[in-house]
Amino acid sequence: MTYITSELDRFYDLNLNCATHRAYIENPQGMTCPHHHEDYEIYFLISGNRKYFISNTIYTLQPNQVVIFKPNIPHQVTVNLNVPYERQLVYVTPQLFSEIIDNNPSLKSIFDFQLFNLSDSDFAKALDIISEINKELERNDEYSQCMIKNLLGALLMFICRHNDTSNLVLNKSDLRIQSVINFILEHYSEHITLSDCAKIACMHYNTFSAVFQKETAIGFKDFLIRIRIDKGCELLETTDYSITKIAELTGFCTATHFTSTFKNLLNISPKEYRSRHQIEKLERKGNKSSIIL
Repeated sequence: MTYITSELDRFYDLNLNCATHRAYIENPQGMTCPHHHEDYEIYFLISGNRKYFISNTIYTLQPNQVVIFKPNIPHQVTVNLNVPYERQLVYVTPQLFSEIIDNNPSLKSIFDFQLFNLSDSDFAKALDIISEINKELERNDEYSQCMIKNLLGALLMFICRHNDTSNLVLNKSDLRIQSVINFILEHYSEHITLSDCAKIACMHYNTFSAVFQKETAIGFKDFLIRIRIDKGCELLETTDYSITKIAELTGFCTATHFTSTFKNLLNISPKEYRSRHQIEKLERKGNKSSIIL
């Protein structure tokens, strides 16, 4: 089973439900749009620095830090920092990751943190565990799958045990833009202007617009629309509210504006989206009933 990512057009092989990839990137570049994987991605930054925008949160990665990306969670490098970097990636299928979590109850809280920070020595030990995983991937005998599963469990527990949040350094501009993002997430149903958000960030509105684009790789207006449409999707899935009511709750002036924006962004109307979700929900329920029977 081989997949291609949209970040560097690289391939990785998941014949043993796991793959690793280590590389030194001499000419780093940002991403023009978010990408995601069908698998878990564990990202180890060895040298250099990278800035990611993940699930509406800005992260500036420094050496010895680790990020675990869930499947299908959009993420992207937001700026080209013009600094060569080296990183180690580990990909794990959802099936294997779930088995590891089920076998190690202490890992159920692993996603309480998005960013993990290790000391120099602990980070080196984590890379040593990955080296052992690589050996098993190369050996690929009847014991390798079980060995990889155990090693991945040990790796995840090691990262959690030695996570040190006291040394995390936050960039000042990151904090300002993040405060605006948090404000939008709380007040998306209200009238929000670029000028209002620039004041929250303590910036001139022209400066704010440029910095917001740089930190998130998306314009302020487009980000606000995306958040409102995301919330609209949630309401379409979880309530029987009318389109007019949902438009009101998500900050759109009219149902027509909400519908046209929704369709332009997702290539489907709100009514079609709700119908499709209901059909998929019934199909999932039917599949579960079949398994029980």
